[in-house]
Amino acid sequence: MAKVSKKGQIFFPVDWIKKLGGLKEGELLFLHVDENNHKIWISKTKLHDKVITAPLLSENQLTIPVKIRDLFEIEAGDTIEFGYSDDQKYVYFKKKLDTYKCPICSGAGNIENHKCAVCRETGVIEVEKFQDQFLRLIGQSRVYGIAVNYSWDDFEPTTGEITPRLYPQVRMFSKEYPQHLLDRMQDYYQLRVIEEFSPNSISDIKLFQTPSDVLLNEILTLVKTEDAKKEIRSWFRGKRSVFASALEEMN
Repeated sequence: MAKVSKKGQIFFPVDWIKKLGGLKEGELLFLHVDENNHKIWISKTKLHDKVITAPLLSENQLTIPVKIRDLFEIEAGDTIEFGYSDDQKYVYFKKKLDTYKCPICSGAGNIENHKCAVCRETGVIEVEKFQDQFLRLIGQSRVYGIAVNYSWDDFEPTTGEITPRLYPQVRMFSKEYPQHLLDRMQDYYQLRVIEEFSPNSISDIKLFQTPSDVLLNEILTLVKTEDAKKEIRSWFRGKRSVFASALEEMN
């Protein structure tokens, strides 16, 4: 791992340099941006046209181009981690993000002999923007034999009527996973959607506005499992609602 300097520079680790076959000062490196996985792959030869180049500085330092720093929100003091492709032919670096144990597989990377598509078999999930996490799901869905649908509207095929929803709805389909596991994974992303699009309190942006019982019941129909429904109720009638905050102030 390496720390980003004030000038946006990092030092390459020795074993990583060996994987590249050695590096020389002034050598031009090709940086291939992998937005879906937040990785920057590096090669000594141009693999395709969509690359960013950067010269190697003295003492095996590289200045991360501003375009990449802006794209991945890399700042001075951030930790950069290095890795390899599965066949160890290619190397990459990425900004190290905080992680938490995957709630679907409980950190095992698989569940009931099925690969966990939520954490991508790593057992942990990186703390990142919802949009980035969801785009990664779509990008990796074929690998796990999953189809993903994301829609703001309900369509009634018999009448042709289109009705807008309060929140976008996530649907996942697969022949590879039993329905109860698919429901758990789908609910994980649906909860992220609800969290992302719920209107916040004017008094405290960390809290949600409290919906009516009718609206709350409509929100609950978006998820399948009882655990997800319980979590939603705790948000809007407990720990993250304006109503709960008001009660705390009274006490």
